[in-house]
This record gives sequence, C-alpha cells and structure tokens, in this order.
Amino acid sequence: MVLLIALPVVIIFSTGIGAFNIPPLNVLAALVHSIGIDSGIEVSQAQENVLLQIRLPRVLMAVIVGAALSVSGAGMQGLFRNPLADPGLVGISSGAVLGAALVIVLGWQASEGLLGFYGLSVATFIGAVLCTLLVFRLASTKGRAQVTTMLLAGIAINALVGAVTGLLIYTADDDELRSL
Repeated sequence: MVLLIALPVVIIFSTGIGAFNIPPLNVLAALVHSIGIDSGIEVSQAQENVLLQIRLPRVLMAVIVGAALSVSGAGMQGLFRNPLADPGLVGISSGAVLGAALVIVLGWQASEGLLGFYGLSVATFIGAVLCTLLVFRLASTKGRAQVTTMLLAGIAINALVGAVTGLLIYTADDDELRSL
C-alpha cells in the first residue's frame, strides 16, 4: 500500500528534477492543465514543454521498464522455484554480451545501414534470445522442459558463451576493448 502511494509522489518529484528545476506544485499544475483542468497555479510555457515533451515520457518509460523487469524476474524465479534465479544463471545475460561483443569486435557496428545506431541493441537482444532458445531446446525432452535440466543447460551455455566472449575480447584491439 505504501508503494502505491509512493510511486506517484516519486514520479511528480522526479519529473521536476533536472538542469531546469521545476517545483512539485508546478509539475502537478502542468499535468492537470494538460488534461484541461485549470489549477490556478501559473506554469510557464517552457516549464510545461520540458515536463510534457521531455521529462514525463522518460519517467513513464522508466516506470514501465521497471515494472516489466520486476514481472519478468518474478516469472523466472517462479519458473525455477528459486528466489535467487536470474538471467545470468541460465545464460541469457552471457548471450546478450556475446551478441554485443560480436558486433563490436567484428566491426558490424555502423551509423548507416539497415539498423543504423540500433545494431548493437538488436544484436544484444538476438544473442539473448538465441541463448534462451538453445537452453530451452537442450532442456526439452518429448515436448516438455525439465526445470533442473534447464538450469544445468543454462549454466553450461553460460560457460561456453563466456569462453567465446573471452576469445573475442582477446582478439579485440584497444578501441574495441574500450567499447566492450
């Protein structure tokens, strides 16, 4: 119950904090004004633009991403019936690192082309998904995945992918190492 009350308070305070500081009452007034209600508090156009165009979308995206991460973490802990289960345990994180290392070391990162600046993010996502699918495939027998086998397969894939990433780091030059 406390967290349900704290979340809107934190959202209001965090949208006002920045290089262009906006008091919490002005944040509330701008939010209320944006839905068509007059609050009686004068808010400048600059404050309203900064809040509604820049800060509020970022804060709301942070709230959504945080909620998604917490739900996925709880789902993973429920799947493995272990409160310590995390993406690093089953190889998802190491697959993402391998995807990023491949892009950086092999020089596939570019500002032009099909993916442009998003190439690194897409490669990271693809690496995580491929490792997840591989772990699931290794743990599946007769269409069913055994949780203990999935855990062991994840640990093995984590070690294997970590070794490949180490090899890529060994072959990287100074600039690539800084990017990694």
